Amino acid sequence: MAGLMDMISNRDTSVDKSIAETTMQCLKEMKKQTGENVELVKKINTLVEASIMKIKSLEAKMAASQADSVAIEELRQEMKNIKSEFSDELTMIKNQLNEDINKENAKLYKNIKGILEEYDDKQQKKIKSIGRINKAILWFLFLITVLLITNILGII
Repeated sequence: MAGLMDMISNRDTSVDKSIAETTMQCLKEMKKQTGENVELVKKINTLVEASIMKIKSLEAKMAASQADSVAIEELRQEMKNIKSEFSDELTMIKNQLNEDINKENAKLYKNIKGILEEYDDKQQKKIKSIGRINKAILWFLFLITVLLITNILGII
């Protein structure tokens, strides 16, 4: 009976190890994706800084040419172009981040689903093996009971 309990606890340990290993793999993938996201955020910051520098230079040009309305209109158009470029870059980076996040979420979902299914299968196997053991124990109890009754009655 003690050997059986050891066997069951060893199975639990192997399932726990499997879950721990898969979880570690998922965490490594998340860390990698986070590193890529950090790089994209750095790229966004660089774009923001470049845009701020362009806007400041445009503001300086506007201050120098306040009297010239044609120059002001050109500067306004240039600012609109910079805003449009900046907006397009940010949209592209945002879409890339969303795509990367969705891919990573799908991977993690599949990994966790696989882990849970594997764990469920192993639990079902354990339940079946315990059921078999219970049947064997009941059979032996029945046999012992019959032997005791026959012994008491003096048949044997």
